[in-house]
Amino acid sequence: MPSRKEPQYLYKYDQDTIYDKLNNANKQWCIYHDGIPQSIVMTHLLTEYAGSIFTSKYRGMKGFFEDTKNHEKYFPDYAFIEPCYSGKNENDQHPPVGVASGEQLIASVYNNIRSNDALWKSTLLIIIYDEHGGFFDHVPPPSTVAPDDNTKEFSFDRLGVRVPAILISPWVQKGVCKTLFDHSSILRYLCEKWNMEPISSRTSSEAGNFQSKSFANILTKLSTPRTDTPLTISARSVPKGYIAPNKVNVDGSRESLLYFVASLSEIPAKSSNVKVKSSGVKPSSKLDKLNSLNDKQLTVIPPKKF
Repeated sequence: MPSRKEPQYLYKYDQDTIYDKLNNANKQWCIYHDGIPQSIVMTHLLTEYAGSIFTSKYRGMKGFFEDTKNHEKYFPDYAFIEPCYSGKNENDQHPPVGVASGEQLIASVYNNIRSNDALWKSTLLIIIYDEHGGFFDHVPPPSTVAPDDNTKEFSFDRLGVRVPAILISPWVQKGVCKTLFDHSSILRYLCEKWNMEPISSRTSSEAGNFQSKSFANILTKLSTPRTDTPLTISARSVPKGYIAPNKVNVDGSRESLLYFVASLSEIPAKSSNVKVKSSGVKPSSKLDKLNSLNDKQLTVIPPKKF
């Protein structure tokens, strides 16, 4: 990921994404986000964000709540929700913030989908985490195959530490599935669902025993949708005594996202007259200025562009 110490990674993530596959298959998709969407670090998606005034491929969370109230046929075929990654409204459940705000986000997403019966009966809501939070796991990560040939710095031949995943739908039975899935299981499911070519070596049948498992069979065990799912769920409120830290370390993925947005000379705002400058690294003088930004400046400058 790009950072002040590794600026050479700016605009380097130009590989195809699942969203390119969905475009080619004429499937509607939308990324709903609260604040800066992390996905725009991917060059193809930065371009999509720039053009979203015409396509609605990117919408704020207000747009999600509006869309769930419409007829289900107008809801995207595939939707991805990005939480708020920084600031006073951060709800991504990433340290140093607590988990309560994230639980409220999950509850609001569920409740809005559940309130639209037609949408509810045609939706699979997946709640998943990108990493384990540093907790000990006694199960060693199993071997796998690299998703592509980008193995110069890492071999990517081993899965990570286990993370929880929840499949929510009236077409899913209660219980725990003990099949070994990984994050690319979602990609395999989408590609097979809409007859798209595999997006990586790991989701292809050529991976043999290392091919990502699909959860499609979990969705076909019921002949009719369940009627015992809760109409609403509630989440605990953020503790009144909780105060967000005055100083949050700007490092890791937080620094990468803020640094990337600060690097954009013209943020792809939702306006038809905005051009995206997203190829190549900035001239040396501009790059030096960018790399000299301190933590406080990084937390102030990028959000103003959104």
